[in-house]
Amino acid sequence: MHAEAAQSLVGKLNFAVRVVRPGRAYLRRLIARITELSATSGSARWSQHAVTPSMRLDIRWWRQFMAQWNGVGLLYQREWTDAPSIELHTDASGWGYGAVHGRCWYRGQWTPEQRSLAMRAECESMPFLELHALVQAAATWGRAWRGQKITFHCDCASMVSACASMSSPEPSVQALLRHLSTVAALHGFDFRVRHIAGVTNVVADLLSRPDFSVQRLLAVLPNAHPRPYKPVPLPPLADM
Repeated sequence: MHAEAAQSLVGKLNFAVRVVRPGRAYLRRLIARITELSATSGSARWSQHAVTPSMRLDIRWWRQFMAQWNGVGLLYQREWTDAPSIELHTDASGWGYGAVHGRCWYRGQWTPEQRSLAMRAECESMPFLELHALVQAAATWGRAWRGQKITFHCDCASMVSACASMSSPEPSVQALLRHLSTVAALHGFDFRVRHIAGVTNVVADLLSRPDFSVQRLLAVLPNAHPRPYKPVPLPPLADM
């Protein structure tokens, strides 16, 4: 690929992001590659450069999404509002995860595979687990959010920062961010992530603990559905 052609492509996609806002996560690696090419090419704007596998994946995402999009699916509500029906609370612990959306809720225990993905040099990455819980909740309920602006609440500050920039130096976290963008784009909702103190994230925290009971849930959320939702499983990280 020529450096000039790559810059032109990124320019067009950067314009498209004004409408397809979830596509921001699929510009990060393209922009990083353009910056690298600009630093090494100098005035040789039409010199040939290899298209990296990550660039191919991001370009493929744009090609596939634009072929499916009908041009009106991402017309969101104009203003952000605060209401339980458009808010999502999630939490993760070393044991498992929980999510609550209005009266709807579910919980689960981490599988050995999920825990292995969270392992770092010395311990499990809680930001990874927190983001995994959030992305899974978005995949589970996102179909009902078309056209809405959804506020996600989480008590992990570093994960909230990663969602604000839709960028992370950790490949596994970046993969989850890309999938969150895909879910938002396919289901046509906009989202923001807000940090809340852990002591106020009562319901989601309860759901993520091994000592959970329905009686304890009803004590803090009296109108909760009597049965949990079944969470939508996420694809392998390599496919995100």
